[in-house]
Amino acid sequence: MLHLPAELVIAILRYIPLSTLTSLPSVSREWQSFCQVNESNLYHNAAILHGFVSSSVVYSELATTLSRRALAGVSGWKSFCYAQICIEKSWRGDEPSSVTLHHSAGDRVHRIKVDEERGFLIVTSRRGGISVIDLYSDNELWSLPNDYVHPYAHCEYGAGYLIFDRGGPHGEKEVWRHSADVEDDPSRPTFAAPDDSQLNAGSQAETTHGPPSRGHFRPWAVLRPPALTRAFRFVHPSLIAATRDSLFIWDIPTGELIQIIRDTQISPEGLGSEEDLGEINYVEISAQHAFVCGGNTLRAFSRATGRCVLDVPSSQVSYGKNAFFLCADGSHEGLGLSSAILKPQPVEHGLASLPTDRKRLIDEFVAVHVSACGSHLVAVLASSRLVIIPFFQRVIAGNVSMWDIALDIQVGSPMSVARYLAFENGRVALATGTGLFIISLDWESTLEESESPHISIRRAAWFNVPVSLSCITCLQMTRTGIYLNWAGGWDNEEEERRRHFEAEDLVPELGFETLFNLSLSDKQRVINMPNGDQVVQLFEPGESGRQTSSKLFSIDLTPLEY
Repeated sequence: MLHLPAELVIAILRYIPLSTLTSLPSVSREWQSFCQVNESNLYHNAAILHGFVSSSVVYSELATTLSRRALAGVSGWKSFCYAQICIEKSWRGDEPSSVTLHHSAGDRVHRIKVDEERGFLIVTSRRGGISVIDLYSDNELWSLPNDYVHPYAHCEYGAGYLIFDRGGPHGEKEVWRHSADVEDDPSRPTFAAPDDSQLNAGSQAETTHGPPSRGHFRPWAVLRPPALTRAFRFVHPSLIAATRDSLFIWDIPTGELIQIIRDTQISPEGLGSEEDLGEINYVEISAQHAFVCGGNTLRAFSRATGRCVLDVPSSQVSYGKNAFFLCADGSHEGLGLSSAILKPQPVEHGLASLPTDRKRLIDEFVAVHVSACGSHLVAVLASSRLVIIPFFQRVIAGNVSMWDIALDIQVGSPMSVARYLAFENGRVALATGTGLFIISLDWESTLEESESPHISIRRAAWFNVPVSLSCITCLQMTRTGIYLNWAGGWDNEEEERRRHFEAEDLVPELGFETLFNLSLSDKQRVINMPNGDQVVQLFEPGESGRQTSSKLFSIDLTPLEY
């Protein structure tokens, strides 16, 4: 091949994986010389092939498109590829990882948002208030006080926009924008301009924290829903909020209410559920669809037509023919790397039988997420049962049945309450009453009808305290880490003051490991109703309400440079 022009050889090699590329220099001296001379081009192409960067990104732009964490140890395209491979292996538990305690977030953390590219964390508190924390120095960069942001406030963040609810009877939402973006963008929201209360809060924050800088936000808009909303979610540029029977969608850059989807409670004909939606638990949005989790069913609505196009009752005995469940791993000892926080969790696969009767198992969907590409749907039931529908629009189009393509995964004990669901970068994170799990699968392989999908699950074994797991109120994933609030304590004050912990220092408590393994053999408990329905029974530790501490931890899947 080397007798061809170098440009043509490079063009051919752009289609070979890194594992092959790295072995080429050992083939011959000629190949070694060729790879050395053309290293930058070869590994840039490899980074594009593996999806580490888009084809438009040049090396000089890496620092503006990826975080310091993702670029740790990077000095060129070759080391960049190596760093990304190491991060991927850390997610699998095959490379070292660690844990960081972010002290400045306080000890009453409620909601968490992360901007690794800009290098800060956003937290709301159970006491009230909102803080922006430097990811690297652990210093507070900016804040709003607890007499302005109500206790247990929910917040959303993306593309430099921070959104939180005001509380009270009107359900208003405040939108703040990153100061640097405001300075770069001369436009202002055409609708829903800031009011005096928000402007005064912005002035006070500037007085407290100085002139705008990294981590500072400025007032952008105040959204006033036509009715009191029960849940909201932001995926740039759209914010969706739900009332009991309607969905409202805003364009956040302009502040305009651009769509209202009404009658969400009414059961659509021929799509599945014969009941109303029930109490609202969660909402989600993509470019094409709006989603809402109700107590009785999960529904997707077309943004183009406003019509319900998918209706999945939460009372099904089975959701797909491919069923998975966790099996005991014996002990954490010898399981995975001692230097890795995430440990492999054995999974068993089985084929479920298509239900032939109308038996109902009453559960409820508590959260739903859709992939950034809008192709994959992930939802979780209260009983820690995960339902994944890869390329779900095939179901909407009528090309396949949900039964044939959905993956039905019981994540640990069926008596354990699901705590929080996240879905980013093709990975699913689920916190339950018995553990913190990362679920990965090859999405493209789910299109192969003859193959049973391969699912891998990792568990953050140190986070195994049932009472603390029951207190998780937020969990976020990024390219390089997992962030959650955790109520775990320490053996002494010296440990509590530490910020960084290596995996070897965080040995899972053996008693709780035994309880976890025992819980994997739990049988589902139900109450039999006179009409033949069965109602799922769940269990939470009795002491969960007594936990008051809630600190911000991150599982770091890349070498740190703090």
